[in-house]
Amino acid sequence: GDTLATGKRSIDQLLNHPRVKDTGHVLSSKGALKGRNPGPPQYIERHTVEWGHRGLRIDYLLLSRDLNPVEGGVFWPDSSDSAANAALVEAASDHRLIWLDVAL
Repeated sequence: GDTLATGKRSIDQLLNHPRVKDTGHVLSSKGALKGRNPGPPQYIERHTVEWGHRGLRIDYLLLSRDLNPVEGGVFWPDSSDSAANAALVEAASDHRLIWLDVAL
């Protein structure tokens, strides 16, 4: 079968587990939008990689249901960031850094 479809089914099973809280609504960036409006298709502001012309949410931070996300994001520089900052991110990896603050 299609590897991406198989991966999508697998991550959906994990995200829907009763003990897991998906943090996707907290982890977003302006850089992934590239001038587009936020929201579907597939919540482009939540993408963590861009392979070719296809952006995907590949990287995840998952919490136990008893923890609460406070703030988080995808570090994906946009046009307002410095060129040096954007070049550093591009050189580091094709995956973007994701971060999350949690209330205990």
